Amino acid sequence: MDRDSSEPPHRQVARQLRDRIRSGELTGRLPSAVTLSQETGIAVLTGRKALRLLVSEGWARMEPGMGTYAVPENEWPV
Repeated sequence: MDRDSSEPPHRQVARQLRDRIRSGELTGRLPSAVTLSQETGIAVLTGRKALRLLVSEGWARMEPGMGTYAVPENEWPV
C-alpha cells in the first residue's frame, strides 16, 4: 500500500488482488475485507470497496454468506 500514491487505496488493493489472480497465485476464495484490512492496514470498508470493484470488473464473484471468489481463467474479462 502506497500512502503517497494518487491512486485511491481501494484501487491499489484491487490492482494487487487482480495481479495475483492473473498470475495464478490467487484462486478460489479471496481474502475477506477484514483479512485485507489486517494485512494491508486499510479500513474494512475500503477492503469491501476493493472486492466490489473486482466483482464489477469481472475478476471476482460474490456469493452471499460464502465470500468472494476469483473467477476461473476462462471467464476473465478481455
